[in-house]
Amino acid sequence: MINVLRSSHPFFFILSSCVLLLAFIAGYGQNTFSSIKGHPFSWLQFIPLFFQYILGALLLFCSGFLINTIVNKSVLFSKNFYLPGLIYISLMLFFPKNGYFHPMAISNLFCILCFSNLIRIYRNESCKNHLFKACCWVILAAVCFPSFSVMFLMSWVSLLIIRPFVWREYLIPVLCLGLLSAYLSVFLLISNSSFNVLPHWLSTKAYYSIKFSNEPLVAVGVFLFITLALSLKIVLFTYGRSTNRFKKIIKLLLLYFILCVFQIAVDVFFFHSICFSVYSAFVPLSILIAFVYMYGKRVWILDWIYVLFIVSIFVFTYLV
Repeated sequence: MINVLRSSHPFFFILSSCVLLLAFIAGYGQNTFSSIKGHPFSWLQFIPLFFQYILGALLLFCSGFLINTIVNKSVLFSKNFYLPGLIYISLMLFFPKNGYFHPMAISNLFCILCFSNLIRIYRNESCKNHLFKACCWVILAAVCFPSFSVMFLMSWVSLLIIRPFVWREYLIPVLCLGLLSAYLSVFLLISNSSFNVLPHWLSTKAYYSIKFSNEPLVAVGVFLFITLALSLKIVLFTYGRSTNRFKKIIKLLLLYFILCVFQIAVDVFFFHSICFSVYSAFVPLSILIAFVYMYGKRVWILDWIYVLFIVSIFVFTYLV
């Protein structure tokens, strides 16, 4: 049924993702951006609604395309595979009341760019350039949405997984934070802004709350539980007889997912926020779930599960 999406040609991904984004754009809510002075997204309120939808659709498409690029340049699959990006777009479309242009979607794009630099790190090659870029991208993700600050740990743990200990490399994230602090201080001095920038930044969590009902959450939970369980079984079976490079990338993926779970836990139990960062987990989940669609045996069952998931998005967007 969706065998064309297993094709090694990107045309089918581009076509199907555009169809999905255009099909559900009419049922999506409007993002109301904060007008508080000094808020990271205050300038977005001046963009016309039509262009906000266009930018949001481009944001999701580019994120899905980057995920496919990461997957196809790694050793995860035996051939080019474009379904992970489509799965990511499908998951991001599941909560229509939050709009296409949610700040967490922007942070996800920066985290994808961070991850793309981390998986370019090799054991026997200097990684300072890739590590510095990864840290810069994750800092931008945290600027867009505060709870993504947890992802900063990914840089240090990635070094532990891939590289032998070199103390200079562990100072690079600290250097990035120092540069950010210096730029921020200069900006505040030049613009005569108050130092209430921190409360304004933290207010992002309260202002951009996630809107969802229990039914969509149960539906996406069932889809993720079934496909992830089957995919992890395939990953564990493949892991024992795979190359060291494959094992390290799988560890990085699992690290990404664990940090996303930790991020959600921090939101719920520490900040007591209803805006838990469920969107962040969709990036590693889309790649992990793709294993069952690449290597699964009963293809027609898997295809029907995905089709029913897409139908449920339509139902919750237009009929509920």
